[in-house]
Amino acid sequence: DLFAYGTKNEPIIFSSLNNISEPWGTVAIKGNSVILSNVIMKNGSGYKNEFSEYSGMLSIHSVKKVYISDSIFEKSSIVDDMVHIVYSKGIIENCIFRNSFSDAIDIDISDFRLFNNKFYNSGNDALDLMSSRVISNGNHFESSKDKGISVGEKTSLHSLNDTFISNEIGIEIKDQSMMYSNFASFNGNKLSI
Repeated sequence: DLFAYGTKNEPIIFSSLNNISEPWGTVAIKGNSVILSNVIMKNGSGYKNEFSEYSGMLSIHSVKKVYISDSIFEKSSIVDDMVHIVYSKGIIENCIFRNSFSDAIDIDISDFRLFNNKFYNSGNDALDLMSSRVISNGNHFESSKDKGISVGEKTSLHSLNDTFISNEIGIEIKDQSMMYSNFASFNGNKLSI
């Protein structure tokens, strides 16, 4: 389990020593609970050995209760995801995700709620979903090199009040997935849906 409570004025920071240093690896979590509040993670990558792979600078595997709020994730490198979540359940709210190397958040085979997060300049998809049940409410997706939200592999997504600006594609639904959208806003995407 991991419980990290920073404050707005004194956040908990996971970072390399300076912007010139090699990227650090991953914070990998397996257990019952994860709570991150007012945390900053930047300049991380992932970790792989012959027995396991963690494809994000924050990797959450098989965690029953996840709550991430008021945190910033930025400048990931090398591996596929900035944040990777699999076999887990939880909430992410009021966070900023910017300048990911590839996907900002990858959620696989999980049940998640995302509220009022902001995604900027994702190297691939801002939110990549596979075989998951997700509610996305009030999130902002801007300048993704591929999709704001990729809804794939039998995912069920309910999108409410989400905003998609200047992405290559706003939302893509594929592979027997289902999406319900209410009050979405699209502006300047090469393709909205």
